[in-house]
Amino acid sequence: WPVYHWYLAGMQSLMTMAGPSFGPLLFPLAGLAGALLCLLGAWTLSRVAGLNSQAALAGGMILLAAPLFVPLAHFTGPESLATALTLFALALLCHGWQKPQAWISLPAGFVLAALAGLTGGLFHIMLPLVASIFFLGWRGSFRRAQGLDGVTGFVLLLLMVACWLGGVMLWQQPDGYLKFLGERLMIWPWPSAKWWLPLKIAAFGLLPWLAIVACVSWVRVLRTTPGDLAASRKDRAGIAFMWISVVVAVVLSLAAYDPVSAALTVICLAAPLLGKALLRLTGLGGRLFFIFAALCLLHAGMALTAAGFGPTLDWMGSFFKFTLTADQRAIVLGLKALPIIGVICIAAAVLLARMVRKGAHGGMGGALLICTVIVILLAQPGSLLLGPQLKAVPQAKLSHLEEILNPAPATAPEAPASETPAPEGAAPENAAPEATAPGAATPDATTPA
Repeated sequence: WPVYHWYLAGMQSLMTMAGPSFGPLLFPLAGLAGALLCLLGAWTLSRVAGLNSQAALAGGMILLAAPLFVPLAHFTGPESLATALTLFALALLCHGWQKPQAWISLPAGFVLAALAGLTGGLFHIMLPLVASIFFLGWRGSFRRAQGLDGVTGFVLLLLMVACWLGGVMLWQQPDGYLKFLGERLMIWPWPSAKWWLPLKIAAFGLLPWLAIVACVSWVRVLRTTPGDLAASRKDRAGIAFMWISVVVAVVLSLAAYDPVSAALTVICLAAPLLGKALLRLTGLGGRLFFIFAALCLLHAGMALTAAGFGPTLDWMGSFFKFTLTADQRAIVLGLKALPIIGVICIAAAVLLARMVRKGAHGGMGGALLICTVIVILLAQPGSLLLGPQLKAVPQAKLSHLEEILNPAPATAPEAPASETPAPEGAAPENAAPEATAPGAATPDATTPA
């Protein structure tokens, strides 16, 4: 998709203007900027939807501590940029549909939705449109979509997509480019054997924060539900827009071609709502949740530590009923950073459990801050130790920055041998030239600075 390549080209131009020494920072800064834009987009949508500053901050911290979100700042890919554009588009549409006229927010929201679609695919362009339709239906204001500002925004969206498609068709493109894009628009979920993969990635990517749903006081929630539903159609419509966006994203993710991008969008939409629920947990519910979080850290640490040693790895395989080939076993045992990360997880679990048990965590916000700091500390050995070791594994298919900036030259294919033998004394046509003196050799390419 084109927008991500334009994004990288723009950042490369900025790096070139800053100086040649900033060139190696292109891919790290691209990944970091995408992650920061996701955080800013989630916070902006939370505030526009009507959440207070504490709930919006709690949602951002949950997102920062989510296992799927952490690698975004260390790996370069279009998922974070597409998700960020989708979040900003949803925020502008949420603001615009609640106003009698919005000549800035509605057209800008549709333009960002088009850019998100040209970055991550059909899922990111359909989510703002479908969420807007259901939101207007929930409020009973379908006529609002007939306003000139909304129609103008939708026309701008169609024009942007049509201009790009027209440019692709008119100008010469690589063979099979349109077919390549068409195959990546969407997948039909039911014939697919992995239609559940985006939801599985989102569920594991939100651990342990998804367990907040089980710790909520559902008696209080059900008691206030009728009043909240009535208010969501009038005054507090922004919260209804967020819930509708989460449900629509979950449904559309079943047909998304890129499961990671769809799962990341679902996580970014659910994080502010989970942050609001976390701050409203009772004392017992909050303590149960953070004990569960400590147990998750403890078990993850034990598994990572055990995976670093041969006897314990074999015992885990027999206990959990999975088998590793000799190559897979050698790969896992070669990751020497796993026991280090596992020991840090065990120490963090013990620390979190003691602070929650003694009530020294400063409430729900304090415990959330502790968890965020723990995840940030765990990300450092994961990036500095585990990343280089995974790079040495061919199955991981990770490329180092130097290999991307300075790719290895392609080797010329060998000339096929002649079927008929050459007569004696005759030099073959493809004979190698005589070696020249080192001083007379002229290189064909210059070495990059």
